[in-house]
Amino acid sequence: MIDASKYRNCHFWGLHGFTGHKKDFTLLREEACISSMHSHWHLGTLPGHDEDGSGDCSIEGHKDWLKKFLNQKPVEAESKTILIAYSMGARLALLYATQQSHNLNGLILISVNPGIEDPEEKRLRAIEDVSLSETVKKIGIKKFIKFWNEQPLIQTQENAPPDFYQSMQMRKCHLSPIGLSESLRGFGQGVFPSLWESLENITIPTLLITGQKDEKYTLLNKRMKAKNKNFKHSIITDAGHAPHIESATFTALEIKKFIENNF
Repeated sequence: MIDASKYRNCHFWGLHGFTGHKKDFTLLREEACISSMHSHWHLGTLPGHDEDGSGDCSIEGHKDWLKKFLNQKPVEAESKTILIAYSMGARLALLYATQQSHNLNGLILISVNPGIEDPEEKRLRAIEDVSLSETVKKIGIKKFIKFWNEQPLIQTQENAPPDFYQSMQMRKCHLSPIGLSESLRGFGQGVFPSLWESLENITIPTLLITGQKDEKYTLLNKRMKAKNKNFKHSIITDAGHAPHIESATFTALEIKKFIENNF
């Protein structure tokens, strides 16, 4: 049995991924072991991901947005602030935590990449991001989302519950091509700083989550875990890049164990 009183002051602040939406956390939040915690969820919409594509999509713009997001609602003095983020949102959460982990009590990063280390690889990725940013403006949102869903990293999201997957795709079709284009240019992997040397700055309990089928990110997160004693890494069986969508039940169980062991 869960002692619900232990969790009433847990506040989860959620950040979605590229082409995502705050409702992408619905499956995870409604899982029995999470909902029984009586915790509080605050879910944001990243710059460029409103229907009008508004917001400063630069790295500094994302940092400013996150600071405002975390400060927008009063939180009780004894509450626990836990930042939970996926993919692109997880990069932003990681960037914040390497600089201001003292403002957080816990960190949950789903499929995070701390950045590209090799300068030449980073240069080539920046070129790819610019090309992709032009593509989304040229072909329009519906064709771009179809193209994006066909990428091997994203394709496994088809394993989500059918009704949820359909709703998620409908949300994506309301995104702004201009907003996504600016997101790729301003916050893509090609311009994002490498945080590998800053991982040791994180002094709070941190849970890294990856899907077993996502071999690249699982290896990256294993490397991350080796760099910081505060990191724990959970691998979700039969899930790909988005385990909170593809396997919400088992992802929720890992989060529950993390909360029980650290707070």
